Amino acid sequence: MYLREELSNILFVDDNQTIIDNLSRFLEIEGYTVFKATNSREAIDIYKKESIDLIISDIMMENKDAGYELYKKISEFNVIPPTPFVFLSARTDEESLRDGMNLGAADYLKKPVESKNLINVVKRRLEQSNKINQNFTSLTEAFRNQLPDKMKNAVHGLFGFSEMIDMALEENEIGVIKEYIQKIKTNLMKLSDHIERLLNLGSLFGVLQDNARLQEIRNDFDKIDAYEVILLAINSSKYLMNHKNRISILKNELIFESNSVYISMFIKEVIENAIKFSPKDSIVEITITTAEDGNVIKIKNLFDDKITKEEILRSYSFSSSREYKYLGTEGIGIGYSIIRALGQILMLKWDIEIKNNEFFFIIKF
Repeated sequence: MYLREELSNILFVDDNQTIIDNLSRFLEIEGYTVFKATNSREAIDIYKKESIDLIISDIMMENKDAGYELYKKISEFNVIPPTPFVFLSARTDEESLRDGMNLGAADYLKKPVESKNLINVVKRRLEQSNKINQNFTSLTEAFRNQLPDKMKNAVHGLFGFSEMIDMALEENEIGVIKEYIQKIKTNLMKLSDHIERLLNLGSLFGVLQDNARLQEIRNDFDKIDAYEVILLAINSSKYLMNHKNRISILKNELIFESNSVYISMFIKEVIENAIKFSPKDSIVEITITTAEDGNVIKIKNLFDDKITKEEILRSYSFSSSREYKYLGTEGIGIGYSIIRALGQILMLKWDIEIKNNEFFFIIKF
């Protein structure tokens, strides 16, 4: 969903094949690549596989509100910035238009659609989307530039402690020397962690901007056992292994399809955040639930901070420079940024809930 030099990919959804073919022809003449779907299921399958920059969808397909339902399903993928939607409708009543706009529809086109109006709306919405993407890129660059400050602080701490050791050596204070050596080790671990996470985040941003690599990852999905991948995530993290006694897993049979490497990284980051943002010695509970209406992995931790759900979601979205301030909170910025990037790469559906002092991170399959 990033600004690209080539013309954009458009997903056209309508249960009338003739309308799709006729209107797509005008878009293709303008140089756009058009992917076609005759129902919501086909549209979602295409959206998962291709990099779509704009969706044009009829409202009344398999049911009278199918277009709105498709919009909600696409929104569950939490793609940031969101993919713009243009609805087609023969309905002109104000209530119908208001429903779509309340959902977040970019625009409406009344059937029958004139080719000139179609092209104008598409160009306008893609221009607006590109501006949003440029702002998003600027914010992520600003975020990257902020991270080295943490590394500088760690390095300055190392120099400071080394000077203290020199002074302690002159006084032959062995106990003080041992104390500062331990502090140096701690700062080295922090520095190593900052560097590793910065490199990981940079790599993920690189994947998101490389459509070929992105599709390669999304096409390399295997059947994965939820319990096994949770164990893999825990065992791959020194931090989680050191806090293994704080993690409880309620085992259940759940097989889903994903990229094993990236989903393991995603779950690792979520559990690490759960540990970091919960009171010391409290238990992080992980439950695997299967149901007809959807399968989920739910990660629960106690949460006694004052930050709200809306503020946390803004940390994921980078939606404005004002809201960007939450990324400055120690521990929030880079971990949540990695989670958001991995979720976008894997097209994962996730949500968070806060009930009293309990925080839930819910991964949906």
